[in-house]
Amino acid sequence: MSLSALSLLNALDIQNHRFATQWRGYDVAEVDRFFALVGEQTGSLTARIAALEVDLAQRDLELQQAQSETTRLQGNLRLGDAEAAQVRAAARHEAAELLREADAQASERLSAAAQEAKALREQVERLRQQRQQLLEDMRGVVSTHARLLDVIEASEPATEAQAGPRVLVRLGAPPPPESDGTHPS
Repeated sequence: MSLSALSLLNALDIQNHRFATQWRGYDVAEVDRFFALVGEQTGSLTARIAALEVDLAQRDLELQQAQSETTRLQGNLRLGDAEAAQVRAAARHEAAELLREADAQASERLSAAAQEAKALREQVERLRQQRQQLLEDMRGVVSTHARLLDVIEASEPATEAQAGPRVLVRLGAPPPPESDGTHPS
C-alpha cells in the first residue's frame, strides 16, 4: 500500500497494515501497538462521523420539511391576508353603501317631515282663519240679535209676529221664511 492511499484508510486498514522489517528501524511491537491504538480511535471517530452524518441527514430532512412547512404556512398566511383584505374591503364597501342608503332614507324622511310640518302649519293657519271668521260671524249674529232686541223693545207692535219681519228689514237682515202653519210661532 502506498502513502497516498493513507487518506482513504479506515481503522481496519490501519490495524492490519504491516511494515517490512529492517536492521535498523523502529521497534515493531511499539509501532504495532501505536497503530492498534490509532486504528481503534480512527474506528471510533469513523463510527462517530457516520452517526453524525446520519443525524445530519435526518436534521437536513427535518429542516427541509420545516422549510417546506414554513413556505406552505407563509403561502397560507399570504392567502389569509389577501382574503382578510378582501373581506375588509367588502365590509367597507357594504358599510359605505349602507351609510349612503341610510343618508338617503334620512333625507327622504326629513323632507317628508318638513313637508308634513309645512302642511300642518298651513292647516293650523287655515283653522285660525276659520276660527277668526267664525268668531266674526258669531259677533255679527250676536250684534244683529242685540239690535233686533233693541228694536223690539223700542217699538210696541201690536203683535210680536208682525214686529219680527219689520225689525229684520230695518236691520238689513233677510226676512224669515213664511210659516206654513205647521209650526207654532
